[in-house]
Formats: sequence, structure tokens, C-alpha cells
Amino acid sequence: MQANINYIKTNWLLILLAIILTLGVVFRWANIDKKVYWHDESYTTIRTTGYQAKEIADTIFQNRLLSTTELEKFQQLKPESNIFDTIQSLAQEDPQHPPLYFIISRYWEKIFGFSPASSRSLAIVFSLISLPFIYYLSLELFTSKLTAVLAVILLALSPVDIIFSQMSRQYSLLVLLTIISQLMLLKCLKKRTLVNWSLYTLSNTLGLYTHLFFILNLFAQAVFILWYLVMKPERKNNLIFFLLSGLTMIILYIPWLQVFLTNSQRAFNSTSWAAVNYLDWVLFGKLWLLTFTCPFSDSDFGFNNIFTYIYRLIFLILTIYAFERVYRYNNPIVFTFLITSTLVPFLALVIPDLILTTTRSTVTRYLIATFPTIYITVAFFLSQLLNQGKFSGKIILTFLLTASIISNFNNALSETSWAKVPSYWNGEVARKINAVPNAIIISDEGNDWTNLGDLLSLNYRLNADVQYFLTTTNPDTDKLKEVLEIPQANLFLFRPSNRLLLALDQLDVRRDDFYPQGQLSQVKK
Repeated sequence: MQANINYIKTNWLLILLAIILTLGVVFRWANIDKKVYWHDESYTTIRTTGYQAKEIADTIFQNRLLSTTELEKFQQLKPESNIFDTIQSLAQEDPQHPPLYFIISRYWEKIFGFSPASSRSLAIVFSLISLPFIYYLSLELFTSKLTAVLAVILLALSPVDIIFSQMSRQYSLLVLLTIISQLMLLKCLKKRTLVNWSLYTLSNTLGLYTHLFFILNLFAQAVFILWYLVMKPERKNNLIFFLLSGLTMIILYIPWLQVFLTNSQRAFNSTSWAAVNYLDWVLFGKLWLLTFTCPFSDSDFGFNNIFTYIYRLIFLILTIYAFERVYRYNNPIVFTFLITSTLVPFLALVIPDLILTTTRSTVTRYLIATFPTIYITVAFFLSQLLNQGKFSGKIILTFLLTASIISNFNNALSETSWAKVPSYWNGEVARKINAVPNAIIISDEGNDWTNLGDLLSLNYRLNADVQYFLTTTNPDTDKLKEVLEIPQANLFLFRPSNRLLLALDQLDVRRDDFYPQGQLSQVKK
């Protein structure tokens, strides 16, 4: 009788896993060619194609009319470029972004083509590869297949993981390497072999070459190791291996570390957007709540609607309670590993924010690598309830899966998402411009010098007959006047700098708000 019950439970779990994995794959691939190719993705294309942003800017912002075809050539592989052009582009302009993902992406797109869909497909592949690794990480922590399967289910349907897997950025690879690193650390502590420590060192080195903030994962592991040695002083040899591994990582990372230190000012300038005049604690609280609940749901009723936060608070309470259940599991090593992996990276961003008045701890993509341990923790909590035959376990699991499916369904139907700022409205901007004949977009590099990414983003969606007039830093008013006098032209102003606005004012033109959300206005003489 008991065997039959276990058989039914196993079948039920396998059927659920198959359904969820199918949904996870479908949601990841759904409409990836229709999603807005946002600002940061445009810079991925710049790097992988072998161009430099300055090179493109110096070519297009020249007070002259341009066609969409002329911009399109910068979205294809640069002739006679090679992998070193990609590395040099990053080293000179984006040293805070190590080159591994961009190198892989370059080769991937040389095979499958330089398009938004093919570029994004690489991130989807990395996201799917994460699923078996979170299974083995969960199994290593709890030796429970039910917990491991539930962790896979939660990651497979995670709205935030799906959103970032549909972006041509390195975040899916970052999550994958974080999970592998954590898995290998546990294996090293369990069985100290040269192979395990070598694989651990390799995964960490690859992580460092994927994203600068992979170091947050290493901070968490260092805190865990120190605690582990306090609890188990007889395992002090692990500290020696951990330090040797760290030293090897540093040596292997020296080439890019030197690049970063040499161009550190460029990196700081590129991330200066994170600085604010003062810390708005209410805003921080809202963003932190949204960040730590988006692994299960990113649905909302509006950013300033109290019901958004009441709804999302349910997921935070559930997560906190799940950690409390792990604490009561009476395995301090497992609890400490999970809590340090989740909180240390967060605190490593919060503390500098408090000191420097910056906002990096509110940026979800910077914390995405902390979410796997949240999935595992909640999976353990659910497995306990289900193993005990409690109906509440099925209710909570159903609630989580329903919330995730609703979020993913809405995301599948939408061309944009909250993660695509500042390009959130670009899809609608392109539609409004395409609806008008003889459209000319007037723009420049913008007040914050970031318009290049969004102009390339728009270019994927604009009709072939749309033209650009892109001005230099100091606009040529004579040439600008010539464009304004083109007969039957419909002139649009897209995210102009104060310099461009001043030049237009000198020409006595009228600006009518056409689509304020997308910073698009219509210019009339």
C-alpha cells in the first residue's frame, strides 16, 4: 500500500515537473524577436560586432541626414574585425564589463546571425542549463529529490529569470556560474580533491570574467567559509585550499583587473547614473520589496498603488518564513550557507549605497545571482509541508505557480518590461513614428550621452523610409534650418539635449508633445 502511495506521489511530481519545464521553455522563447531591444542590449551588439560606441557616434552625429540602413550596418559584424576588437571595445569603453559573455556571443551570432532573436537565444540557453545545476545544488544541500525538483520548478517559472533570459546580456550566464560555484564549494568541503577544487576555481574565474559583481558571490562564500571553520576547526585545511583557490583566481584575473584599474575612471563615469543627491528610504523600501519578490511574481497594480506592495509582501513573508524553517531544520551549515549567499551580496551593495549615496542595491539585475538560494529555501519549505501531507503545502505551491504563470503570461504578451528602462517606451515610439509619412527624427547624444543605445534600439523597429538628422555636440543651426524647411516632412524630436533645444529655440520653432512618455515631440515651424 505504501509503495503504491509513493508511486503515485512520484508520478504526480514527474508530471508536474514535465509541465512546468515545458512552460518554462515556452515562456523563455515566447516572442523574443518582438521584445524591445533595449539600450543595454544595443551596447551588447556594439561590443560583439567589434565596433566602439565612440566610433559609431563620431560617424552618425554629424549634422546630416541618415537612413535606417546606414545605422543598420552598425548592428552587423564589423568588416575585418576579430575577437580582439570586441575585447578592445570593452576595455576602452566598458571596463566594468568583463569580456567572456561578449566573446561567446560574438561566435554564437557569427553562426546564427546578428539579430535580436539570435542574440537573445544565447542567454536563454544559459538559463535552461541552470536548471539541472540547481537540482544538484539542492540535492547537495538537503539530499532530498523533492526539494531539488521543486527548486527546478521555481527557477523554471521564475518571472525575473525569464525576463533576463530574454535579454542579450550576461545575467543568465552569471546565474549559471553562481550556481555551479556554490555547488562546487559544497563538494569541496564534502570531499577535498584536486578535481573539485580545480573545478571550483575554474567556475569562479569564469564568473569573474562574466560580471564584476560575481565578486559578491565570492564575498558570501568567504563569510560562509570563515563561519564554517569556526564551527569545524578540525577542517582548517579547507581554509588553505580556499585561499590557494582565491590566489589562483586573482592571478588568472590579473589581465582584466589591470584593464579595469587602468580605465577605472571610465568605469566610474559609465556608472555615475547610480549616484543620487540623497537617499529616499521610502523609495528604497519599495524597490527592495519588488526586487526580492520578483523571483515569484512581478505583477503589480501600479508603482504608487499600495495594493502592489500588500500583494508582493505576501511573497516576502513566505520567503522569510521559509528561511526560518531551514533554521529549524537543525543543520546550521545549510542555513548559514543559504542565508550568507542571499544576504551578503545584498549588504555588500547596501553599505556602499549608504556611504556614497548611490542606488545600486535597488537594481534588480545586480542581485539576480542571489535568487537561486531563495528558490532552494522556499523549495525546502514546500517539500517539508508536502512530505508531512499538509494541505497548506499544495495551497502555497499552487499559489506560487499561479502567480508566476500569470506574470510570465503577461510578459509573453508584452513587448516591454520594467527591466528595460530607459527604453521602456521605444516600441510605442517607433509605432507612432512609422504611422506618419516622411518622418525625420531629430536627435543628438542627449544630456547624459546615452541616446546612441536607444537610437540603435529604435532602428530595429523603424520603417525603411524613416530618416534621422543627428546633430553634433554643438548643433549646426544652418543645416538644422535646412532640415526644418524640407517640404512635407514630419519632424520628430527624440530625447534632445539642452544644447539641441537651445539651437531649435534660436530657429523659432514650435514643439508639441507627441508622446511625452517616450520623450518624443513633434517640431513645427
